[in-house]
Amino acid sequence: MALRSAAATPDRVDRMVQMACPAFAPGMRTPDFMRAIQIRPLRWLISRLPPSRKANDDIMRKIGHGASLDRGRIPSSFFDWYADLHRYTHTMRNDFDMIAAALNPKSFDPTAGLPPSLLGAVEAETLFLWGEDDGFGGREVADNTVAPMPNATLKMLPEFGHLPWMDDPCSVAASTAAFLSDTMST
Repeated sequence: MALRSAAATPDRVDRMVQMACPAFAPGMRTPDFMRAIQIRPLRWLISRLPPSRKANDDIMRKIGHGASLDRGRIPSSFFDWYADLHRYTHTMRNDFDMIAAALNPKSFDPTAGLPPSLLGAVEAETLFLWGEDDGFGGREVADNTVAPMPNATLKMLPEFGHLPWMDDPCSVAASTAAFLSDTMST
């Protein structure tokens, strides 16, 4: 999510908020279920199976949302929406194809990663809202991602997973609004 202030130019963002481990972050882990989709016949079969609440619950746990699921913080309407997204669109097939293209046998292909030089070139003030239980990488991956960025701030969120807005939408919205408030008022 990025928001441009009145002083920003069309090609420059003053501040932005990154929620979760970004794709291809330095040292990012690959959850086991993603490795299985490297096998083309298995990827084809999984992407065509009807979505189920159990499968969606398993994926959410593997990406770090077990605490929120156990406490009932993620509404069942999310799982209905997620199932319909996969049932009525090609989202799962497209996601699986993209993920498989970026994997090597053990993890994401490091040549597809975000190099520190690229991260260091980001001038915008950036707030990272990162779940400590993010299945793609916790504190160490967060520190490695944020360190090269000259204007980045990291806020680790205990018992949050890869989709922090799912764990506590109100606190994530409040953190986002507070960070962007100067930008929004100009």
